[in-house]
Amino acid sequence: MLIGCRQSELETPALCLDLDRFDDLLRTHASLWQQSGKQWRPGGLELLVPALAQRAIDFGAFGIDCGSVANACHQNRSARDLLVSTIVAGKPQLERVVELCRQADVTLLCDHYAQAEAISDICLTHQLRPKVLIEVNVGLNRSGVRPGTDARDLALGLERLKGIKLAGVAGNLGRIGREPARDEKWLRSRVALLTELRDALIGRIPVTPIVSVAATGSLSLLAEMSDVTEVRTGSLLDSETVEQHPLRILATVISRPKLERGVLDLGRSSLGGFEGHRVTAAANGRSLPDADITEIDEQITTLSLGPDAQNLVIGDTVLVSPAETQLALRLHSRLYGVRQGMVEAVWDMR
Repeated sequence: MLIGCRQSELETPALCLDLDRFDDLLRTHASLWQQSGKQWRPGGLELLVPALAQRAIDFGAFGIDCGSVANACHQNRSARDLLVSTIVAGKPQLERVVELCRQADVTLLCDHYAQAEAISDICLTHQLRPKVLIEVNVGLNRSGVRPGTDARDLALGLERLKGIKLAGVAGNLGRIGREPARDEKWLRSRVALLTELRDALIGRIPVTPIVSVAATGSLSLLAEMSDVTEVRTGSLLDSETVEQHPLRILATVISRPKLERGVLDLGRSSLGGFEGHRVTAAANGRSLPDADITEIDEQITTLSLGPDAQNLVIGDTVLVSPAETQLALRLHSRLYGVRQGMVEAVWDMR
C-alpha cells in the first residue's frame, strides 16, 4: 500500500506534490482575492485531480478555469462553476458543451459571431443557455476581438442570440509584475479596453457585466484594479519560483562514475527539456545547493556535484523541481500527494 509509506520509498521517477506548500498557495491566493473583492478562478492540470479542485473550492475559489472543454468535462466531477477559456468550435466540441451544460454552470468565451451563433443554435435545441463572455484582444495578439468598434458590434450581435446569455467581457494579460512601475501603467490601459466594452453593456444585458481577466506572475497590482470582477490565475504551481513551487520529481542516484559526478534515473521522458530544472534537496530533507544538472538524456540526468553533494551514494533519492510544471504533469501517469515526507494520497493523471 503506497499511502502511508515514506516518499523516499516510492518507485522512481515519481511526481510528488507537497501538500503543505500547495495549501499555503491556496491560502495566500484566497486571502488576496477575498480582500480585494474579486472572484477567483485557478486553473492548471493539477486541478484535473478532483480532490485538488475541491481543495481550491474549499479554500475560497469561486470556480475553475478549465482551459479546454475536454478538461471541463473531467472537472465537473468536483466543481460546479466552470469557465472554458479556450474558444469552442466544431461539432465534437459543441456536443461536449451540451453535455457539460447539463451538469454544471458553464461560461464560454467568444471573439466572433460565428462561434457564438453555433453555440446558441445547439444549446437552444437542447433548451440550454450557457453564459458567454466576449474575449477582447488586450495586447497579447492571440485570440480576442479588436477593442472598440469591433467589440461593440460583436456585442450587438450576441445580444440577439437566444441560446446564450451574454454576461460580460474577458481578456488575457499574460505574465505581469516584472517591472511594477511600467506594469501598473500598462495594466490600467489594458483593463480600460475591457471596461469600455463593459460600460457599453450596462443596461443592455440583465446582469452586471463580468470583467474577467487572466494573468500570471505578481498579481498584487491586479488586486488593486477595482473594475476587474474576476481573476483567472492559471496554475498555482507556476506562481512561485522553480525552487519554491510545490511540485517535485523524486529520482534515484543510479551511478557515481566519479566524485564530482552523479547520474539519476530521470530523463526527458519524465522531466521535459534541459533548461531551468533544479535539484533542490535529498529526499531526507538535506539541502543540495551544489548539485547541478549538466545533461539530460532521454532516460537519465547527469549531475555535477560540489563538496556538499559529493557524499551522495548509489540508491539515494533526490528531489528535482521541474521548470515546466504543466509539462511534468502531462508526462506522468500518477501524482503523489506528500506531507512532511509521507505519502498521503495517490492520484491517476490519465
